[in-house]
Amino acid sequence: MTVKELVNLLNVQDVAPFKFCDYKHDGEFAKFVYISDGEYKDLIEVFDQRPDYINKYDMLDEYIIDYMNLKGQSYGNDNIEIRFADVTVDELFILIKNISDVDRRKIIFKIVRNSCCLLNEDETKYAFAIFTILHEIGHNIYFSKSNKNVLEYCLWESNFRKKFKNGVGMYSEIPSEEWADEYASKNLDKNLDKVREYLSILVK
Repeated sequence: MTVKELVNLLNVQDVAPFKFCDYKHDGEFAKFVYISDGEYKDLIEVFDQRPDYINKYDMLDEYIIDYMNLKGQSYGNDNIEIRFADVTVDELFILIKNISDVDRRKIIFKIVRNSCCLLNEDETKYAFAIFTILHEIGHNIYFSKSNKNVLEYCLWESNFRKKFKNGVGMYSEIPSEEWADEYASKNLDKNLDKVREYLSILVK
């Protein structure tokens, strides 16, 4: 089964737009996207011009916001999508096992194994695929609950990610990542039941 087929089976394709791409396109097999390439390019541009502002995300500095608004971007929700590698469930499981961040990989395995009772190898692979799908959906919900526009959210979120890149804390401690993990964990087993039911029908 492909991940795209799994998304349809779980009936979550209406929660957020899913887009399936060549894995080699950007090197990431799953990603919640809320800012357009053009908007992101402009954001990097202002950082390059005013590097002294990079550490002021918490203030949502008016200079950055005003500058970005002058660029004429909308910063609406039109660009929201969940990008997934167009791979099979088996291929996705291999990609997850090969995540370069060892701590993150261990946490994913711990969450999945603590969230459901896995009976066999097939269920294990589906469970990890479902976790990944739900995790990205969690990002979408977290963004919606933030009541921030795209620009405000990007500045706020980047503050935490910059700290992680500078060696402060773990990836899973980034608030949006932690929330998405919890959402996926809470909803994993009941969605895995849908796969179990589907597989049992195939056996019959």
